[in-house]
Amino acid sequence: MVKRIPREEIEHERFKNWIDHKYPNLLYWHTPNGGSRHPAEAAKLKRMGVKRGVPDFFFPESSAGFKGLFIEMKPPRAHRSTLSEEQRDMLRKLRSMNYYCAVAYGCQEAEEILEEYLLIADAVLYECE
Repeated sequence: MVKRIPREEIEHERFKNWIDHKYPNLLYWHTPNGGSRHPAEAAKLKRMGVKRGVPDFFFPESSAGFKGLFIEMKPPRAHRSTLSEEQRDMLRKLRSMNYYCAVAYGCQEAEEILEEYLLIADAVLYECE
């Protein structure tokens, strides 16, 4: 039996590969909060401080007054994935702390969000020089 890879996982990998190719020096990381885990592993991670609702990708690059960028990725809109209440709450909290937060439905939307954010950062840096 062949294991089926979830669509969201495929989109995450595509986005990661695109970033590494287009922006090889950009600092970022993926927070692996989702997926199914053995209950003992989930309990251990919770004891270690893992929080529900943390967005998938974080870019600690400041831009236009924002401290950094968080992107929560969902499969392309055709797959009808929605945000959990924990995800909505976390995005609200992060926005209140002056982080730019966005939800991307698929790799292409994530690429567009990141490009827009980095263009704003470049424009601000250019104006300051």
